[in-house]
Parts: sequence; C-alpha cells; structure tokens
Amino acid sequence: MAGARAVGIGSAVAYRGIGVFGEVKREIEGFMREEGYRDLEEIIGAAHG
Repeated sequence: MAGARAVGIGSAVAYRGIGVFGEVKREIEGFMREEGYRDLEEIIGAAHG
C-alpha cells in the first residue's frame, strides 16, 4: 500500500509541482489536530496495531 501512496505523491509533484509537499504537510497536521494526535509516532502503523 505504501508504494501506491508514493506513486500518488509522485504524480501530484509531476502535475502540481514541489509545493505539493507543503500541502500534504498541512493536511496531515490538520488531521492530527482534529483527531487529537500530538506526535506522528502515534499514528505510524496504527492501522496494523
């Protein structure tokens, strides 16, 4: 699954430019804030736990 996500990010960079990384970062930060996560380590691997 991670490979598919990497291809998605690569495609986004190709179509929208390098600034897409900042957008992804802001979206992840918003998700974490809304869900009450304080640290990225809290959600890494959560789907497999």
